Amino acid sequence: MKYITILLALAIASASAYAQDDRRPDRRALERMQDRIEAALEKEGLSDRKRAFLEHRLEFLTLQADIREALRAALAELGEDATDEERKAARDSVRESFAEELEAIKESRRDAARERRRNRGGDADE
Repeated sequence: MKYITILLALAIASASAYAQDDRRPDRRALERMQDRIEAALEKEGLSDRKRAFLEHRLEFLTLQADIREALRAALAELGEDATDEERKAARDSVRESFAEELEAIKESRRDAARERRRNRGGDADE
């Protein structure tokens, strides 16, 4: 029983040591993803669907990096003594400034999906 407990404790410690929060990749991770996508887009023989997905993903990652940079600049402008309300207002302002671009990316992706469904003979209005 003692050995099982030790093994279990080691397994948990090992898992938590290597655990990462993948919801928000850091700046270097975003740059690496963008580089990989650009390299993949240069390859020959990509299907139209795969190329459209990669182009959309690259556009989204670029916008995400721009949003983060604008947010960093807005928070740096406020300084260390800014209140939580001022930080929230700055975050909301940055979100609003990029809202139209984000919606345009989403809409272009929806249009591409509708076009693919139309080409397959499916219902395009779903």
